[in-house]
Amino acid sequence: MRFLLFIFSIFLCQSVYSQDTINIKGKTAFATDYIEGNTISMIDLISNPEKYHGKRVQLIGFLNIEFEGTAIYFHQEDFDKSITKNGIWVSFDDKMYEKINNEDLNQTYVILAGTFNMKEKGHFRLWSGYIG
Repeated sequence: MRFLLFIFSIFLCQSVYSQDTINIKGKTAFATDYIEGNTISMIDLISNPEKYHGKRVQLIGFLNIEFEGTAIYFHQEDFDKSITKNGIWVSFDDKMYEKINNEDLNQTYVILAGTFNMKEKGHFRLWSGYIG
């Protein structure tokens, strides 16, 4: 299993892109608003959504990008077995999708930062929240 950390940030309604980059395992990652030591557990986020609702969060998980199914999961197996409740639905603008595709970061482990919404749960309300 390959691990690749990709660092990016998502703001509700607008994305801000930094010119800073870092090199992780031979690939360039976009270091946008990454705060070292400020990553929360996906387990904590899913178990206590009211604690994080409307707040910026940063977490590590397995990112899958697909039509009506873009989400970050606690573990790759949660994605493989379609355990969507162990995931958070995410949304990116076209520019960020392009960066992710150019870096071949679909279906890898990433560090993701954005604003959490416990009321939005994605397509058919399958996930445990939304980061956008």
